[in-house]
Amino acid sequence: MDKDISKGQKLTYAGAAFGQNIIYTFTAAYLMFFYTDILGITAAAAGILFLVTRVFDALNDPLMGFVADRTRTRFGKFRPYLMISPPVIALITILCFVAPSGPYVLLYAYITYFAWGIAYTFGDIPLWAIPSVLSRDLEQKTSAVTWSKVGGLLGQVTIVVGGIMLLEYFGGQWEASAYLKTALTLGIPGAALMVLAGITLRERIRHTESIPFRAGFKTLFQNKRIFPLMLAFFLFNLTLGLRAGMQLYYATYVLGDASFMMFIGGAIVIGMAGGMVLAPFVIKRYGPLLMFNISCLISGVISFIPQFTGYENRIQLLIWIAASFLWMGVANIAWPALLLSTVADSEKRTNLPIEGIFFSAQTFVLKLVASVSAGIAGLALSMLGYVERAEQTDRVINGLHTLMFAFPAVLFLLAPVPMLFYYRAVKNA
Repeated sequence: MDKDISKGQKLTYAGAAFGQNIIYTFTAAYLMFFYTDILGITAAAAGILFLVTRVFDALNDPLMGFVADRTRTRFGKFRPYLMISPPVIALITILCFVAPSGPYVLLYAYITYFAWGIAYTFGDIPLWAIPSVLSRDLEQKTSAVTWSKVGGLLGQVTIVVGGIMLLEYFGGQWEASAYLKTALTLGIPGAALMVLAGITLRERIRHTESIPFRAGFKTLFQNKRIFPLMLAFFLFNLTLGLRAGMQLYYATYVLGDASFMMFIGGAIVIGMAGGMVLAPFVIKRYGPLLMFNISCLISGVISFIPQFTGYENRIQLLIWIAASFLWMGVANIAWPALLLSTVADSEKRTNLPIEGIFFSAQTFVLKLVASVSAGIAGLALSMLGYVERAEQTDRVINGLHTLMFAFPAVLFLLAPVPMLFYYRAVKNA
């Protein structure tokens, strides 16, 4: 019988998720603003850059999942990547925030961001797949994922609250060197926490058989649960990606104060933390499927409210943000439980250990979310008539408000629709 995953290992795993998320969230929240308002790349060109590079990069994720599943070392199949890839991720993150001069700024942005996506893939898939080989007990694996989600949330909040503070400390949001110094400050410890997890975690489930490429992907595509689950995951995370990309624009140009991002971050952490505390109790009683659907619907309804109440009353705005993120916190715990259950069911039916391939589907969706959300943001800013470092028109301000609230609300309300097909697949199994 497998030993329990120790609290120390869970804490280390949470630390790895924290380290990864401070790197990812800083890049997601600040890189587009860095491109448009610091490097002078147009919003449309920046949006296309994100869309093209991330869609192309996402196509590599299934291949990485297959490579991870075939990896056989004395350390396991996922741990080696957690020890090797984080320093590379940190280095390329730092390079992304270098401000080059001359006519090749856009080319430099394409090269560094494309490299960042590939490096991130090599660390992200093993990081989220490793709970599947830490224990055979589903409850233990779900517990480890819950710890990682808490760590990831703290990483996100660190950037939402502290990112702007670091920028101000290093010279302010309009100073190019401030972004580079912040990337250095975050990238090195973030990578170290991921490496620490690679060193300390123990893979208790070892597989010696070699998985044929065709058989692994055939199993993935024949699974009737995975595609509705990933579509719901896409819609849910598209709201997060869009909001992350818009927050600095929103605070700067709608609220007139970039430092207000600290208060938005405070509202997010209060809401998400409350949701994650609530999640184990409601999920245990009502199940992850029902709670994911209910949480998305409630978040959708709440997200619509600021569209009508406006942004003048900032206290009220923060309350609605916190309330929406509370239910997002519940959904953020419910969804991994559904994925782990799907992976366990597939392995039981096929006897093929293809955790990497299944989790590569998750990373593929996150990459797609990043590209689509950035593409939407860039094109929307261009269509609205956004001009960097200028007083914005009412059309731009109202458009930014809609992108922060009404548009995500629609996506939240759509997310439960694919889960009807997931439910049908479970019932017909």
